[in-house]
Amino acid sequence: MRKLLTLLLLAAILLPLAAREKKLIFDSVHNKGTEITVPVDWSLKLFENSPKMYDDELAKSGAVLSRSIYVSDRRLEKNLEKLGFRKLRIYDSNDEVSMPVCAFAYQRKKGVNYFMIVVRGTYSVKDIITDLKSVVDSFYHSAEYVLEEFRSYVEEMEPKDFEKGNNVFFITGHSLGAAACNHLSVMLEEFTSEDRIFTYTFECPSTNIPEEERGRSLALNLINAEDYVPTLPPPEGRYGTDIVYHPEDLDPELYLSISGEILDRLTNFSIRSIGYNHFLDQSLTYVLQRSREAR
Repeated sequence: MRKLLTLLLLAAILLPLAAREKKLIFDSVHNKGTEITVPVDWSLKLFENSPKMYDDELAKSGAVLSRSIYVSDRRLEKNLEKLGFRKLRIYDSNDEVSMPVCAFAYQRKKGVNYFMIVVRGTYSVKDIITDLKSVVDSFYHSAEYVLEEFRSYVEEMEPKDFEKGNNVFFITGHSLGAAACNHLSVMLEEFTSEDRIFTYTFECPSTNIPEEERGRSLALNLINAEDYVPTLPPPEGRYGTDIVYHPEDLDPELYLSISGEILDRLTNFSIRSIGYNHFLDQSLTYVLQRSREAR
């Protein structure tokens, strides 16, 4: 009888914990057709912590979603649904410069609106032109466009009590999308307080934010030390805090399982390594390795 009670007690403790684990799908950038399962211990309680505190689960979710928006609308939708987000809308301006593809979704729990914003990185010719234009505007116009589309999304969805400011944001993106999110991390204070804006960017280019202004945002920017993109356009600077990792410190076996590539070939300077150090496979390796080492 005592053993049975012990088992029931363990089940009562472990089952709710197991229910929180969400299995997201990350599509390898290099190893085409390979789907990586990324377990995330997900709960809206993650947003009760300070956004300036790095969180493994938010970082993993951000990396997966930032990749999903490149892959397909359906991939992004399925991963968002696993996290409880619905009413997905994806805005694509086709050939318009400084108008990156962006996606919005939300859920409402206990009187709070939780919004997800994912912005795609460079994928098309118009995105390349946007990157070149950043020498002039530092991606600010891209962020303004995403903000306007978010307003359109709110008008369409009409989330309850939105005007009261009871809103929480999780925003994420890679490359060009990261730069737009970096600016958004400040712009969204129009709708809520800074401690309710959770921003995770990956390989974020420079948004030319002077050092004295970077504290205006609590954004966390994951940067590959061997990647040249975060240094452009000069001068380098971003809102929030940079979390810099070095490819040579990554677990080669973990990286191989994600990318199908041998890590040693990519840590030296070459045309090939310049591109590969910018992709999300290395960022996900870093995030998963950091999560594993924290246990």
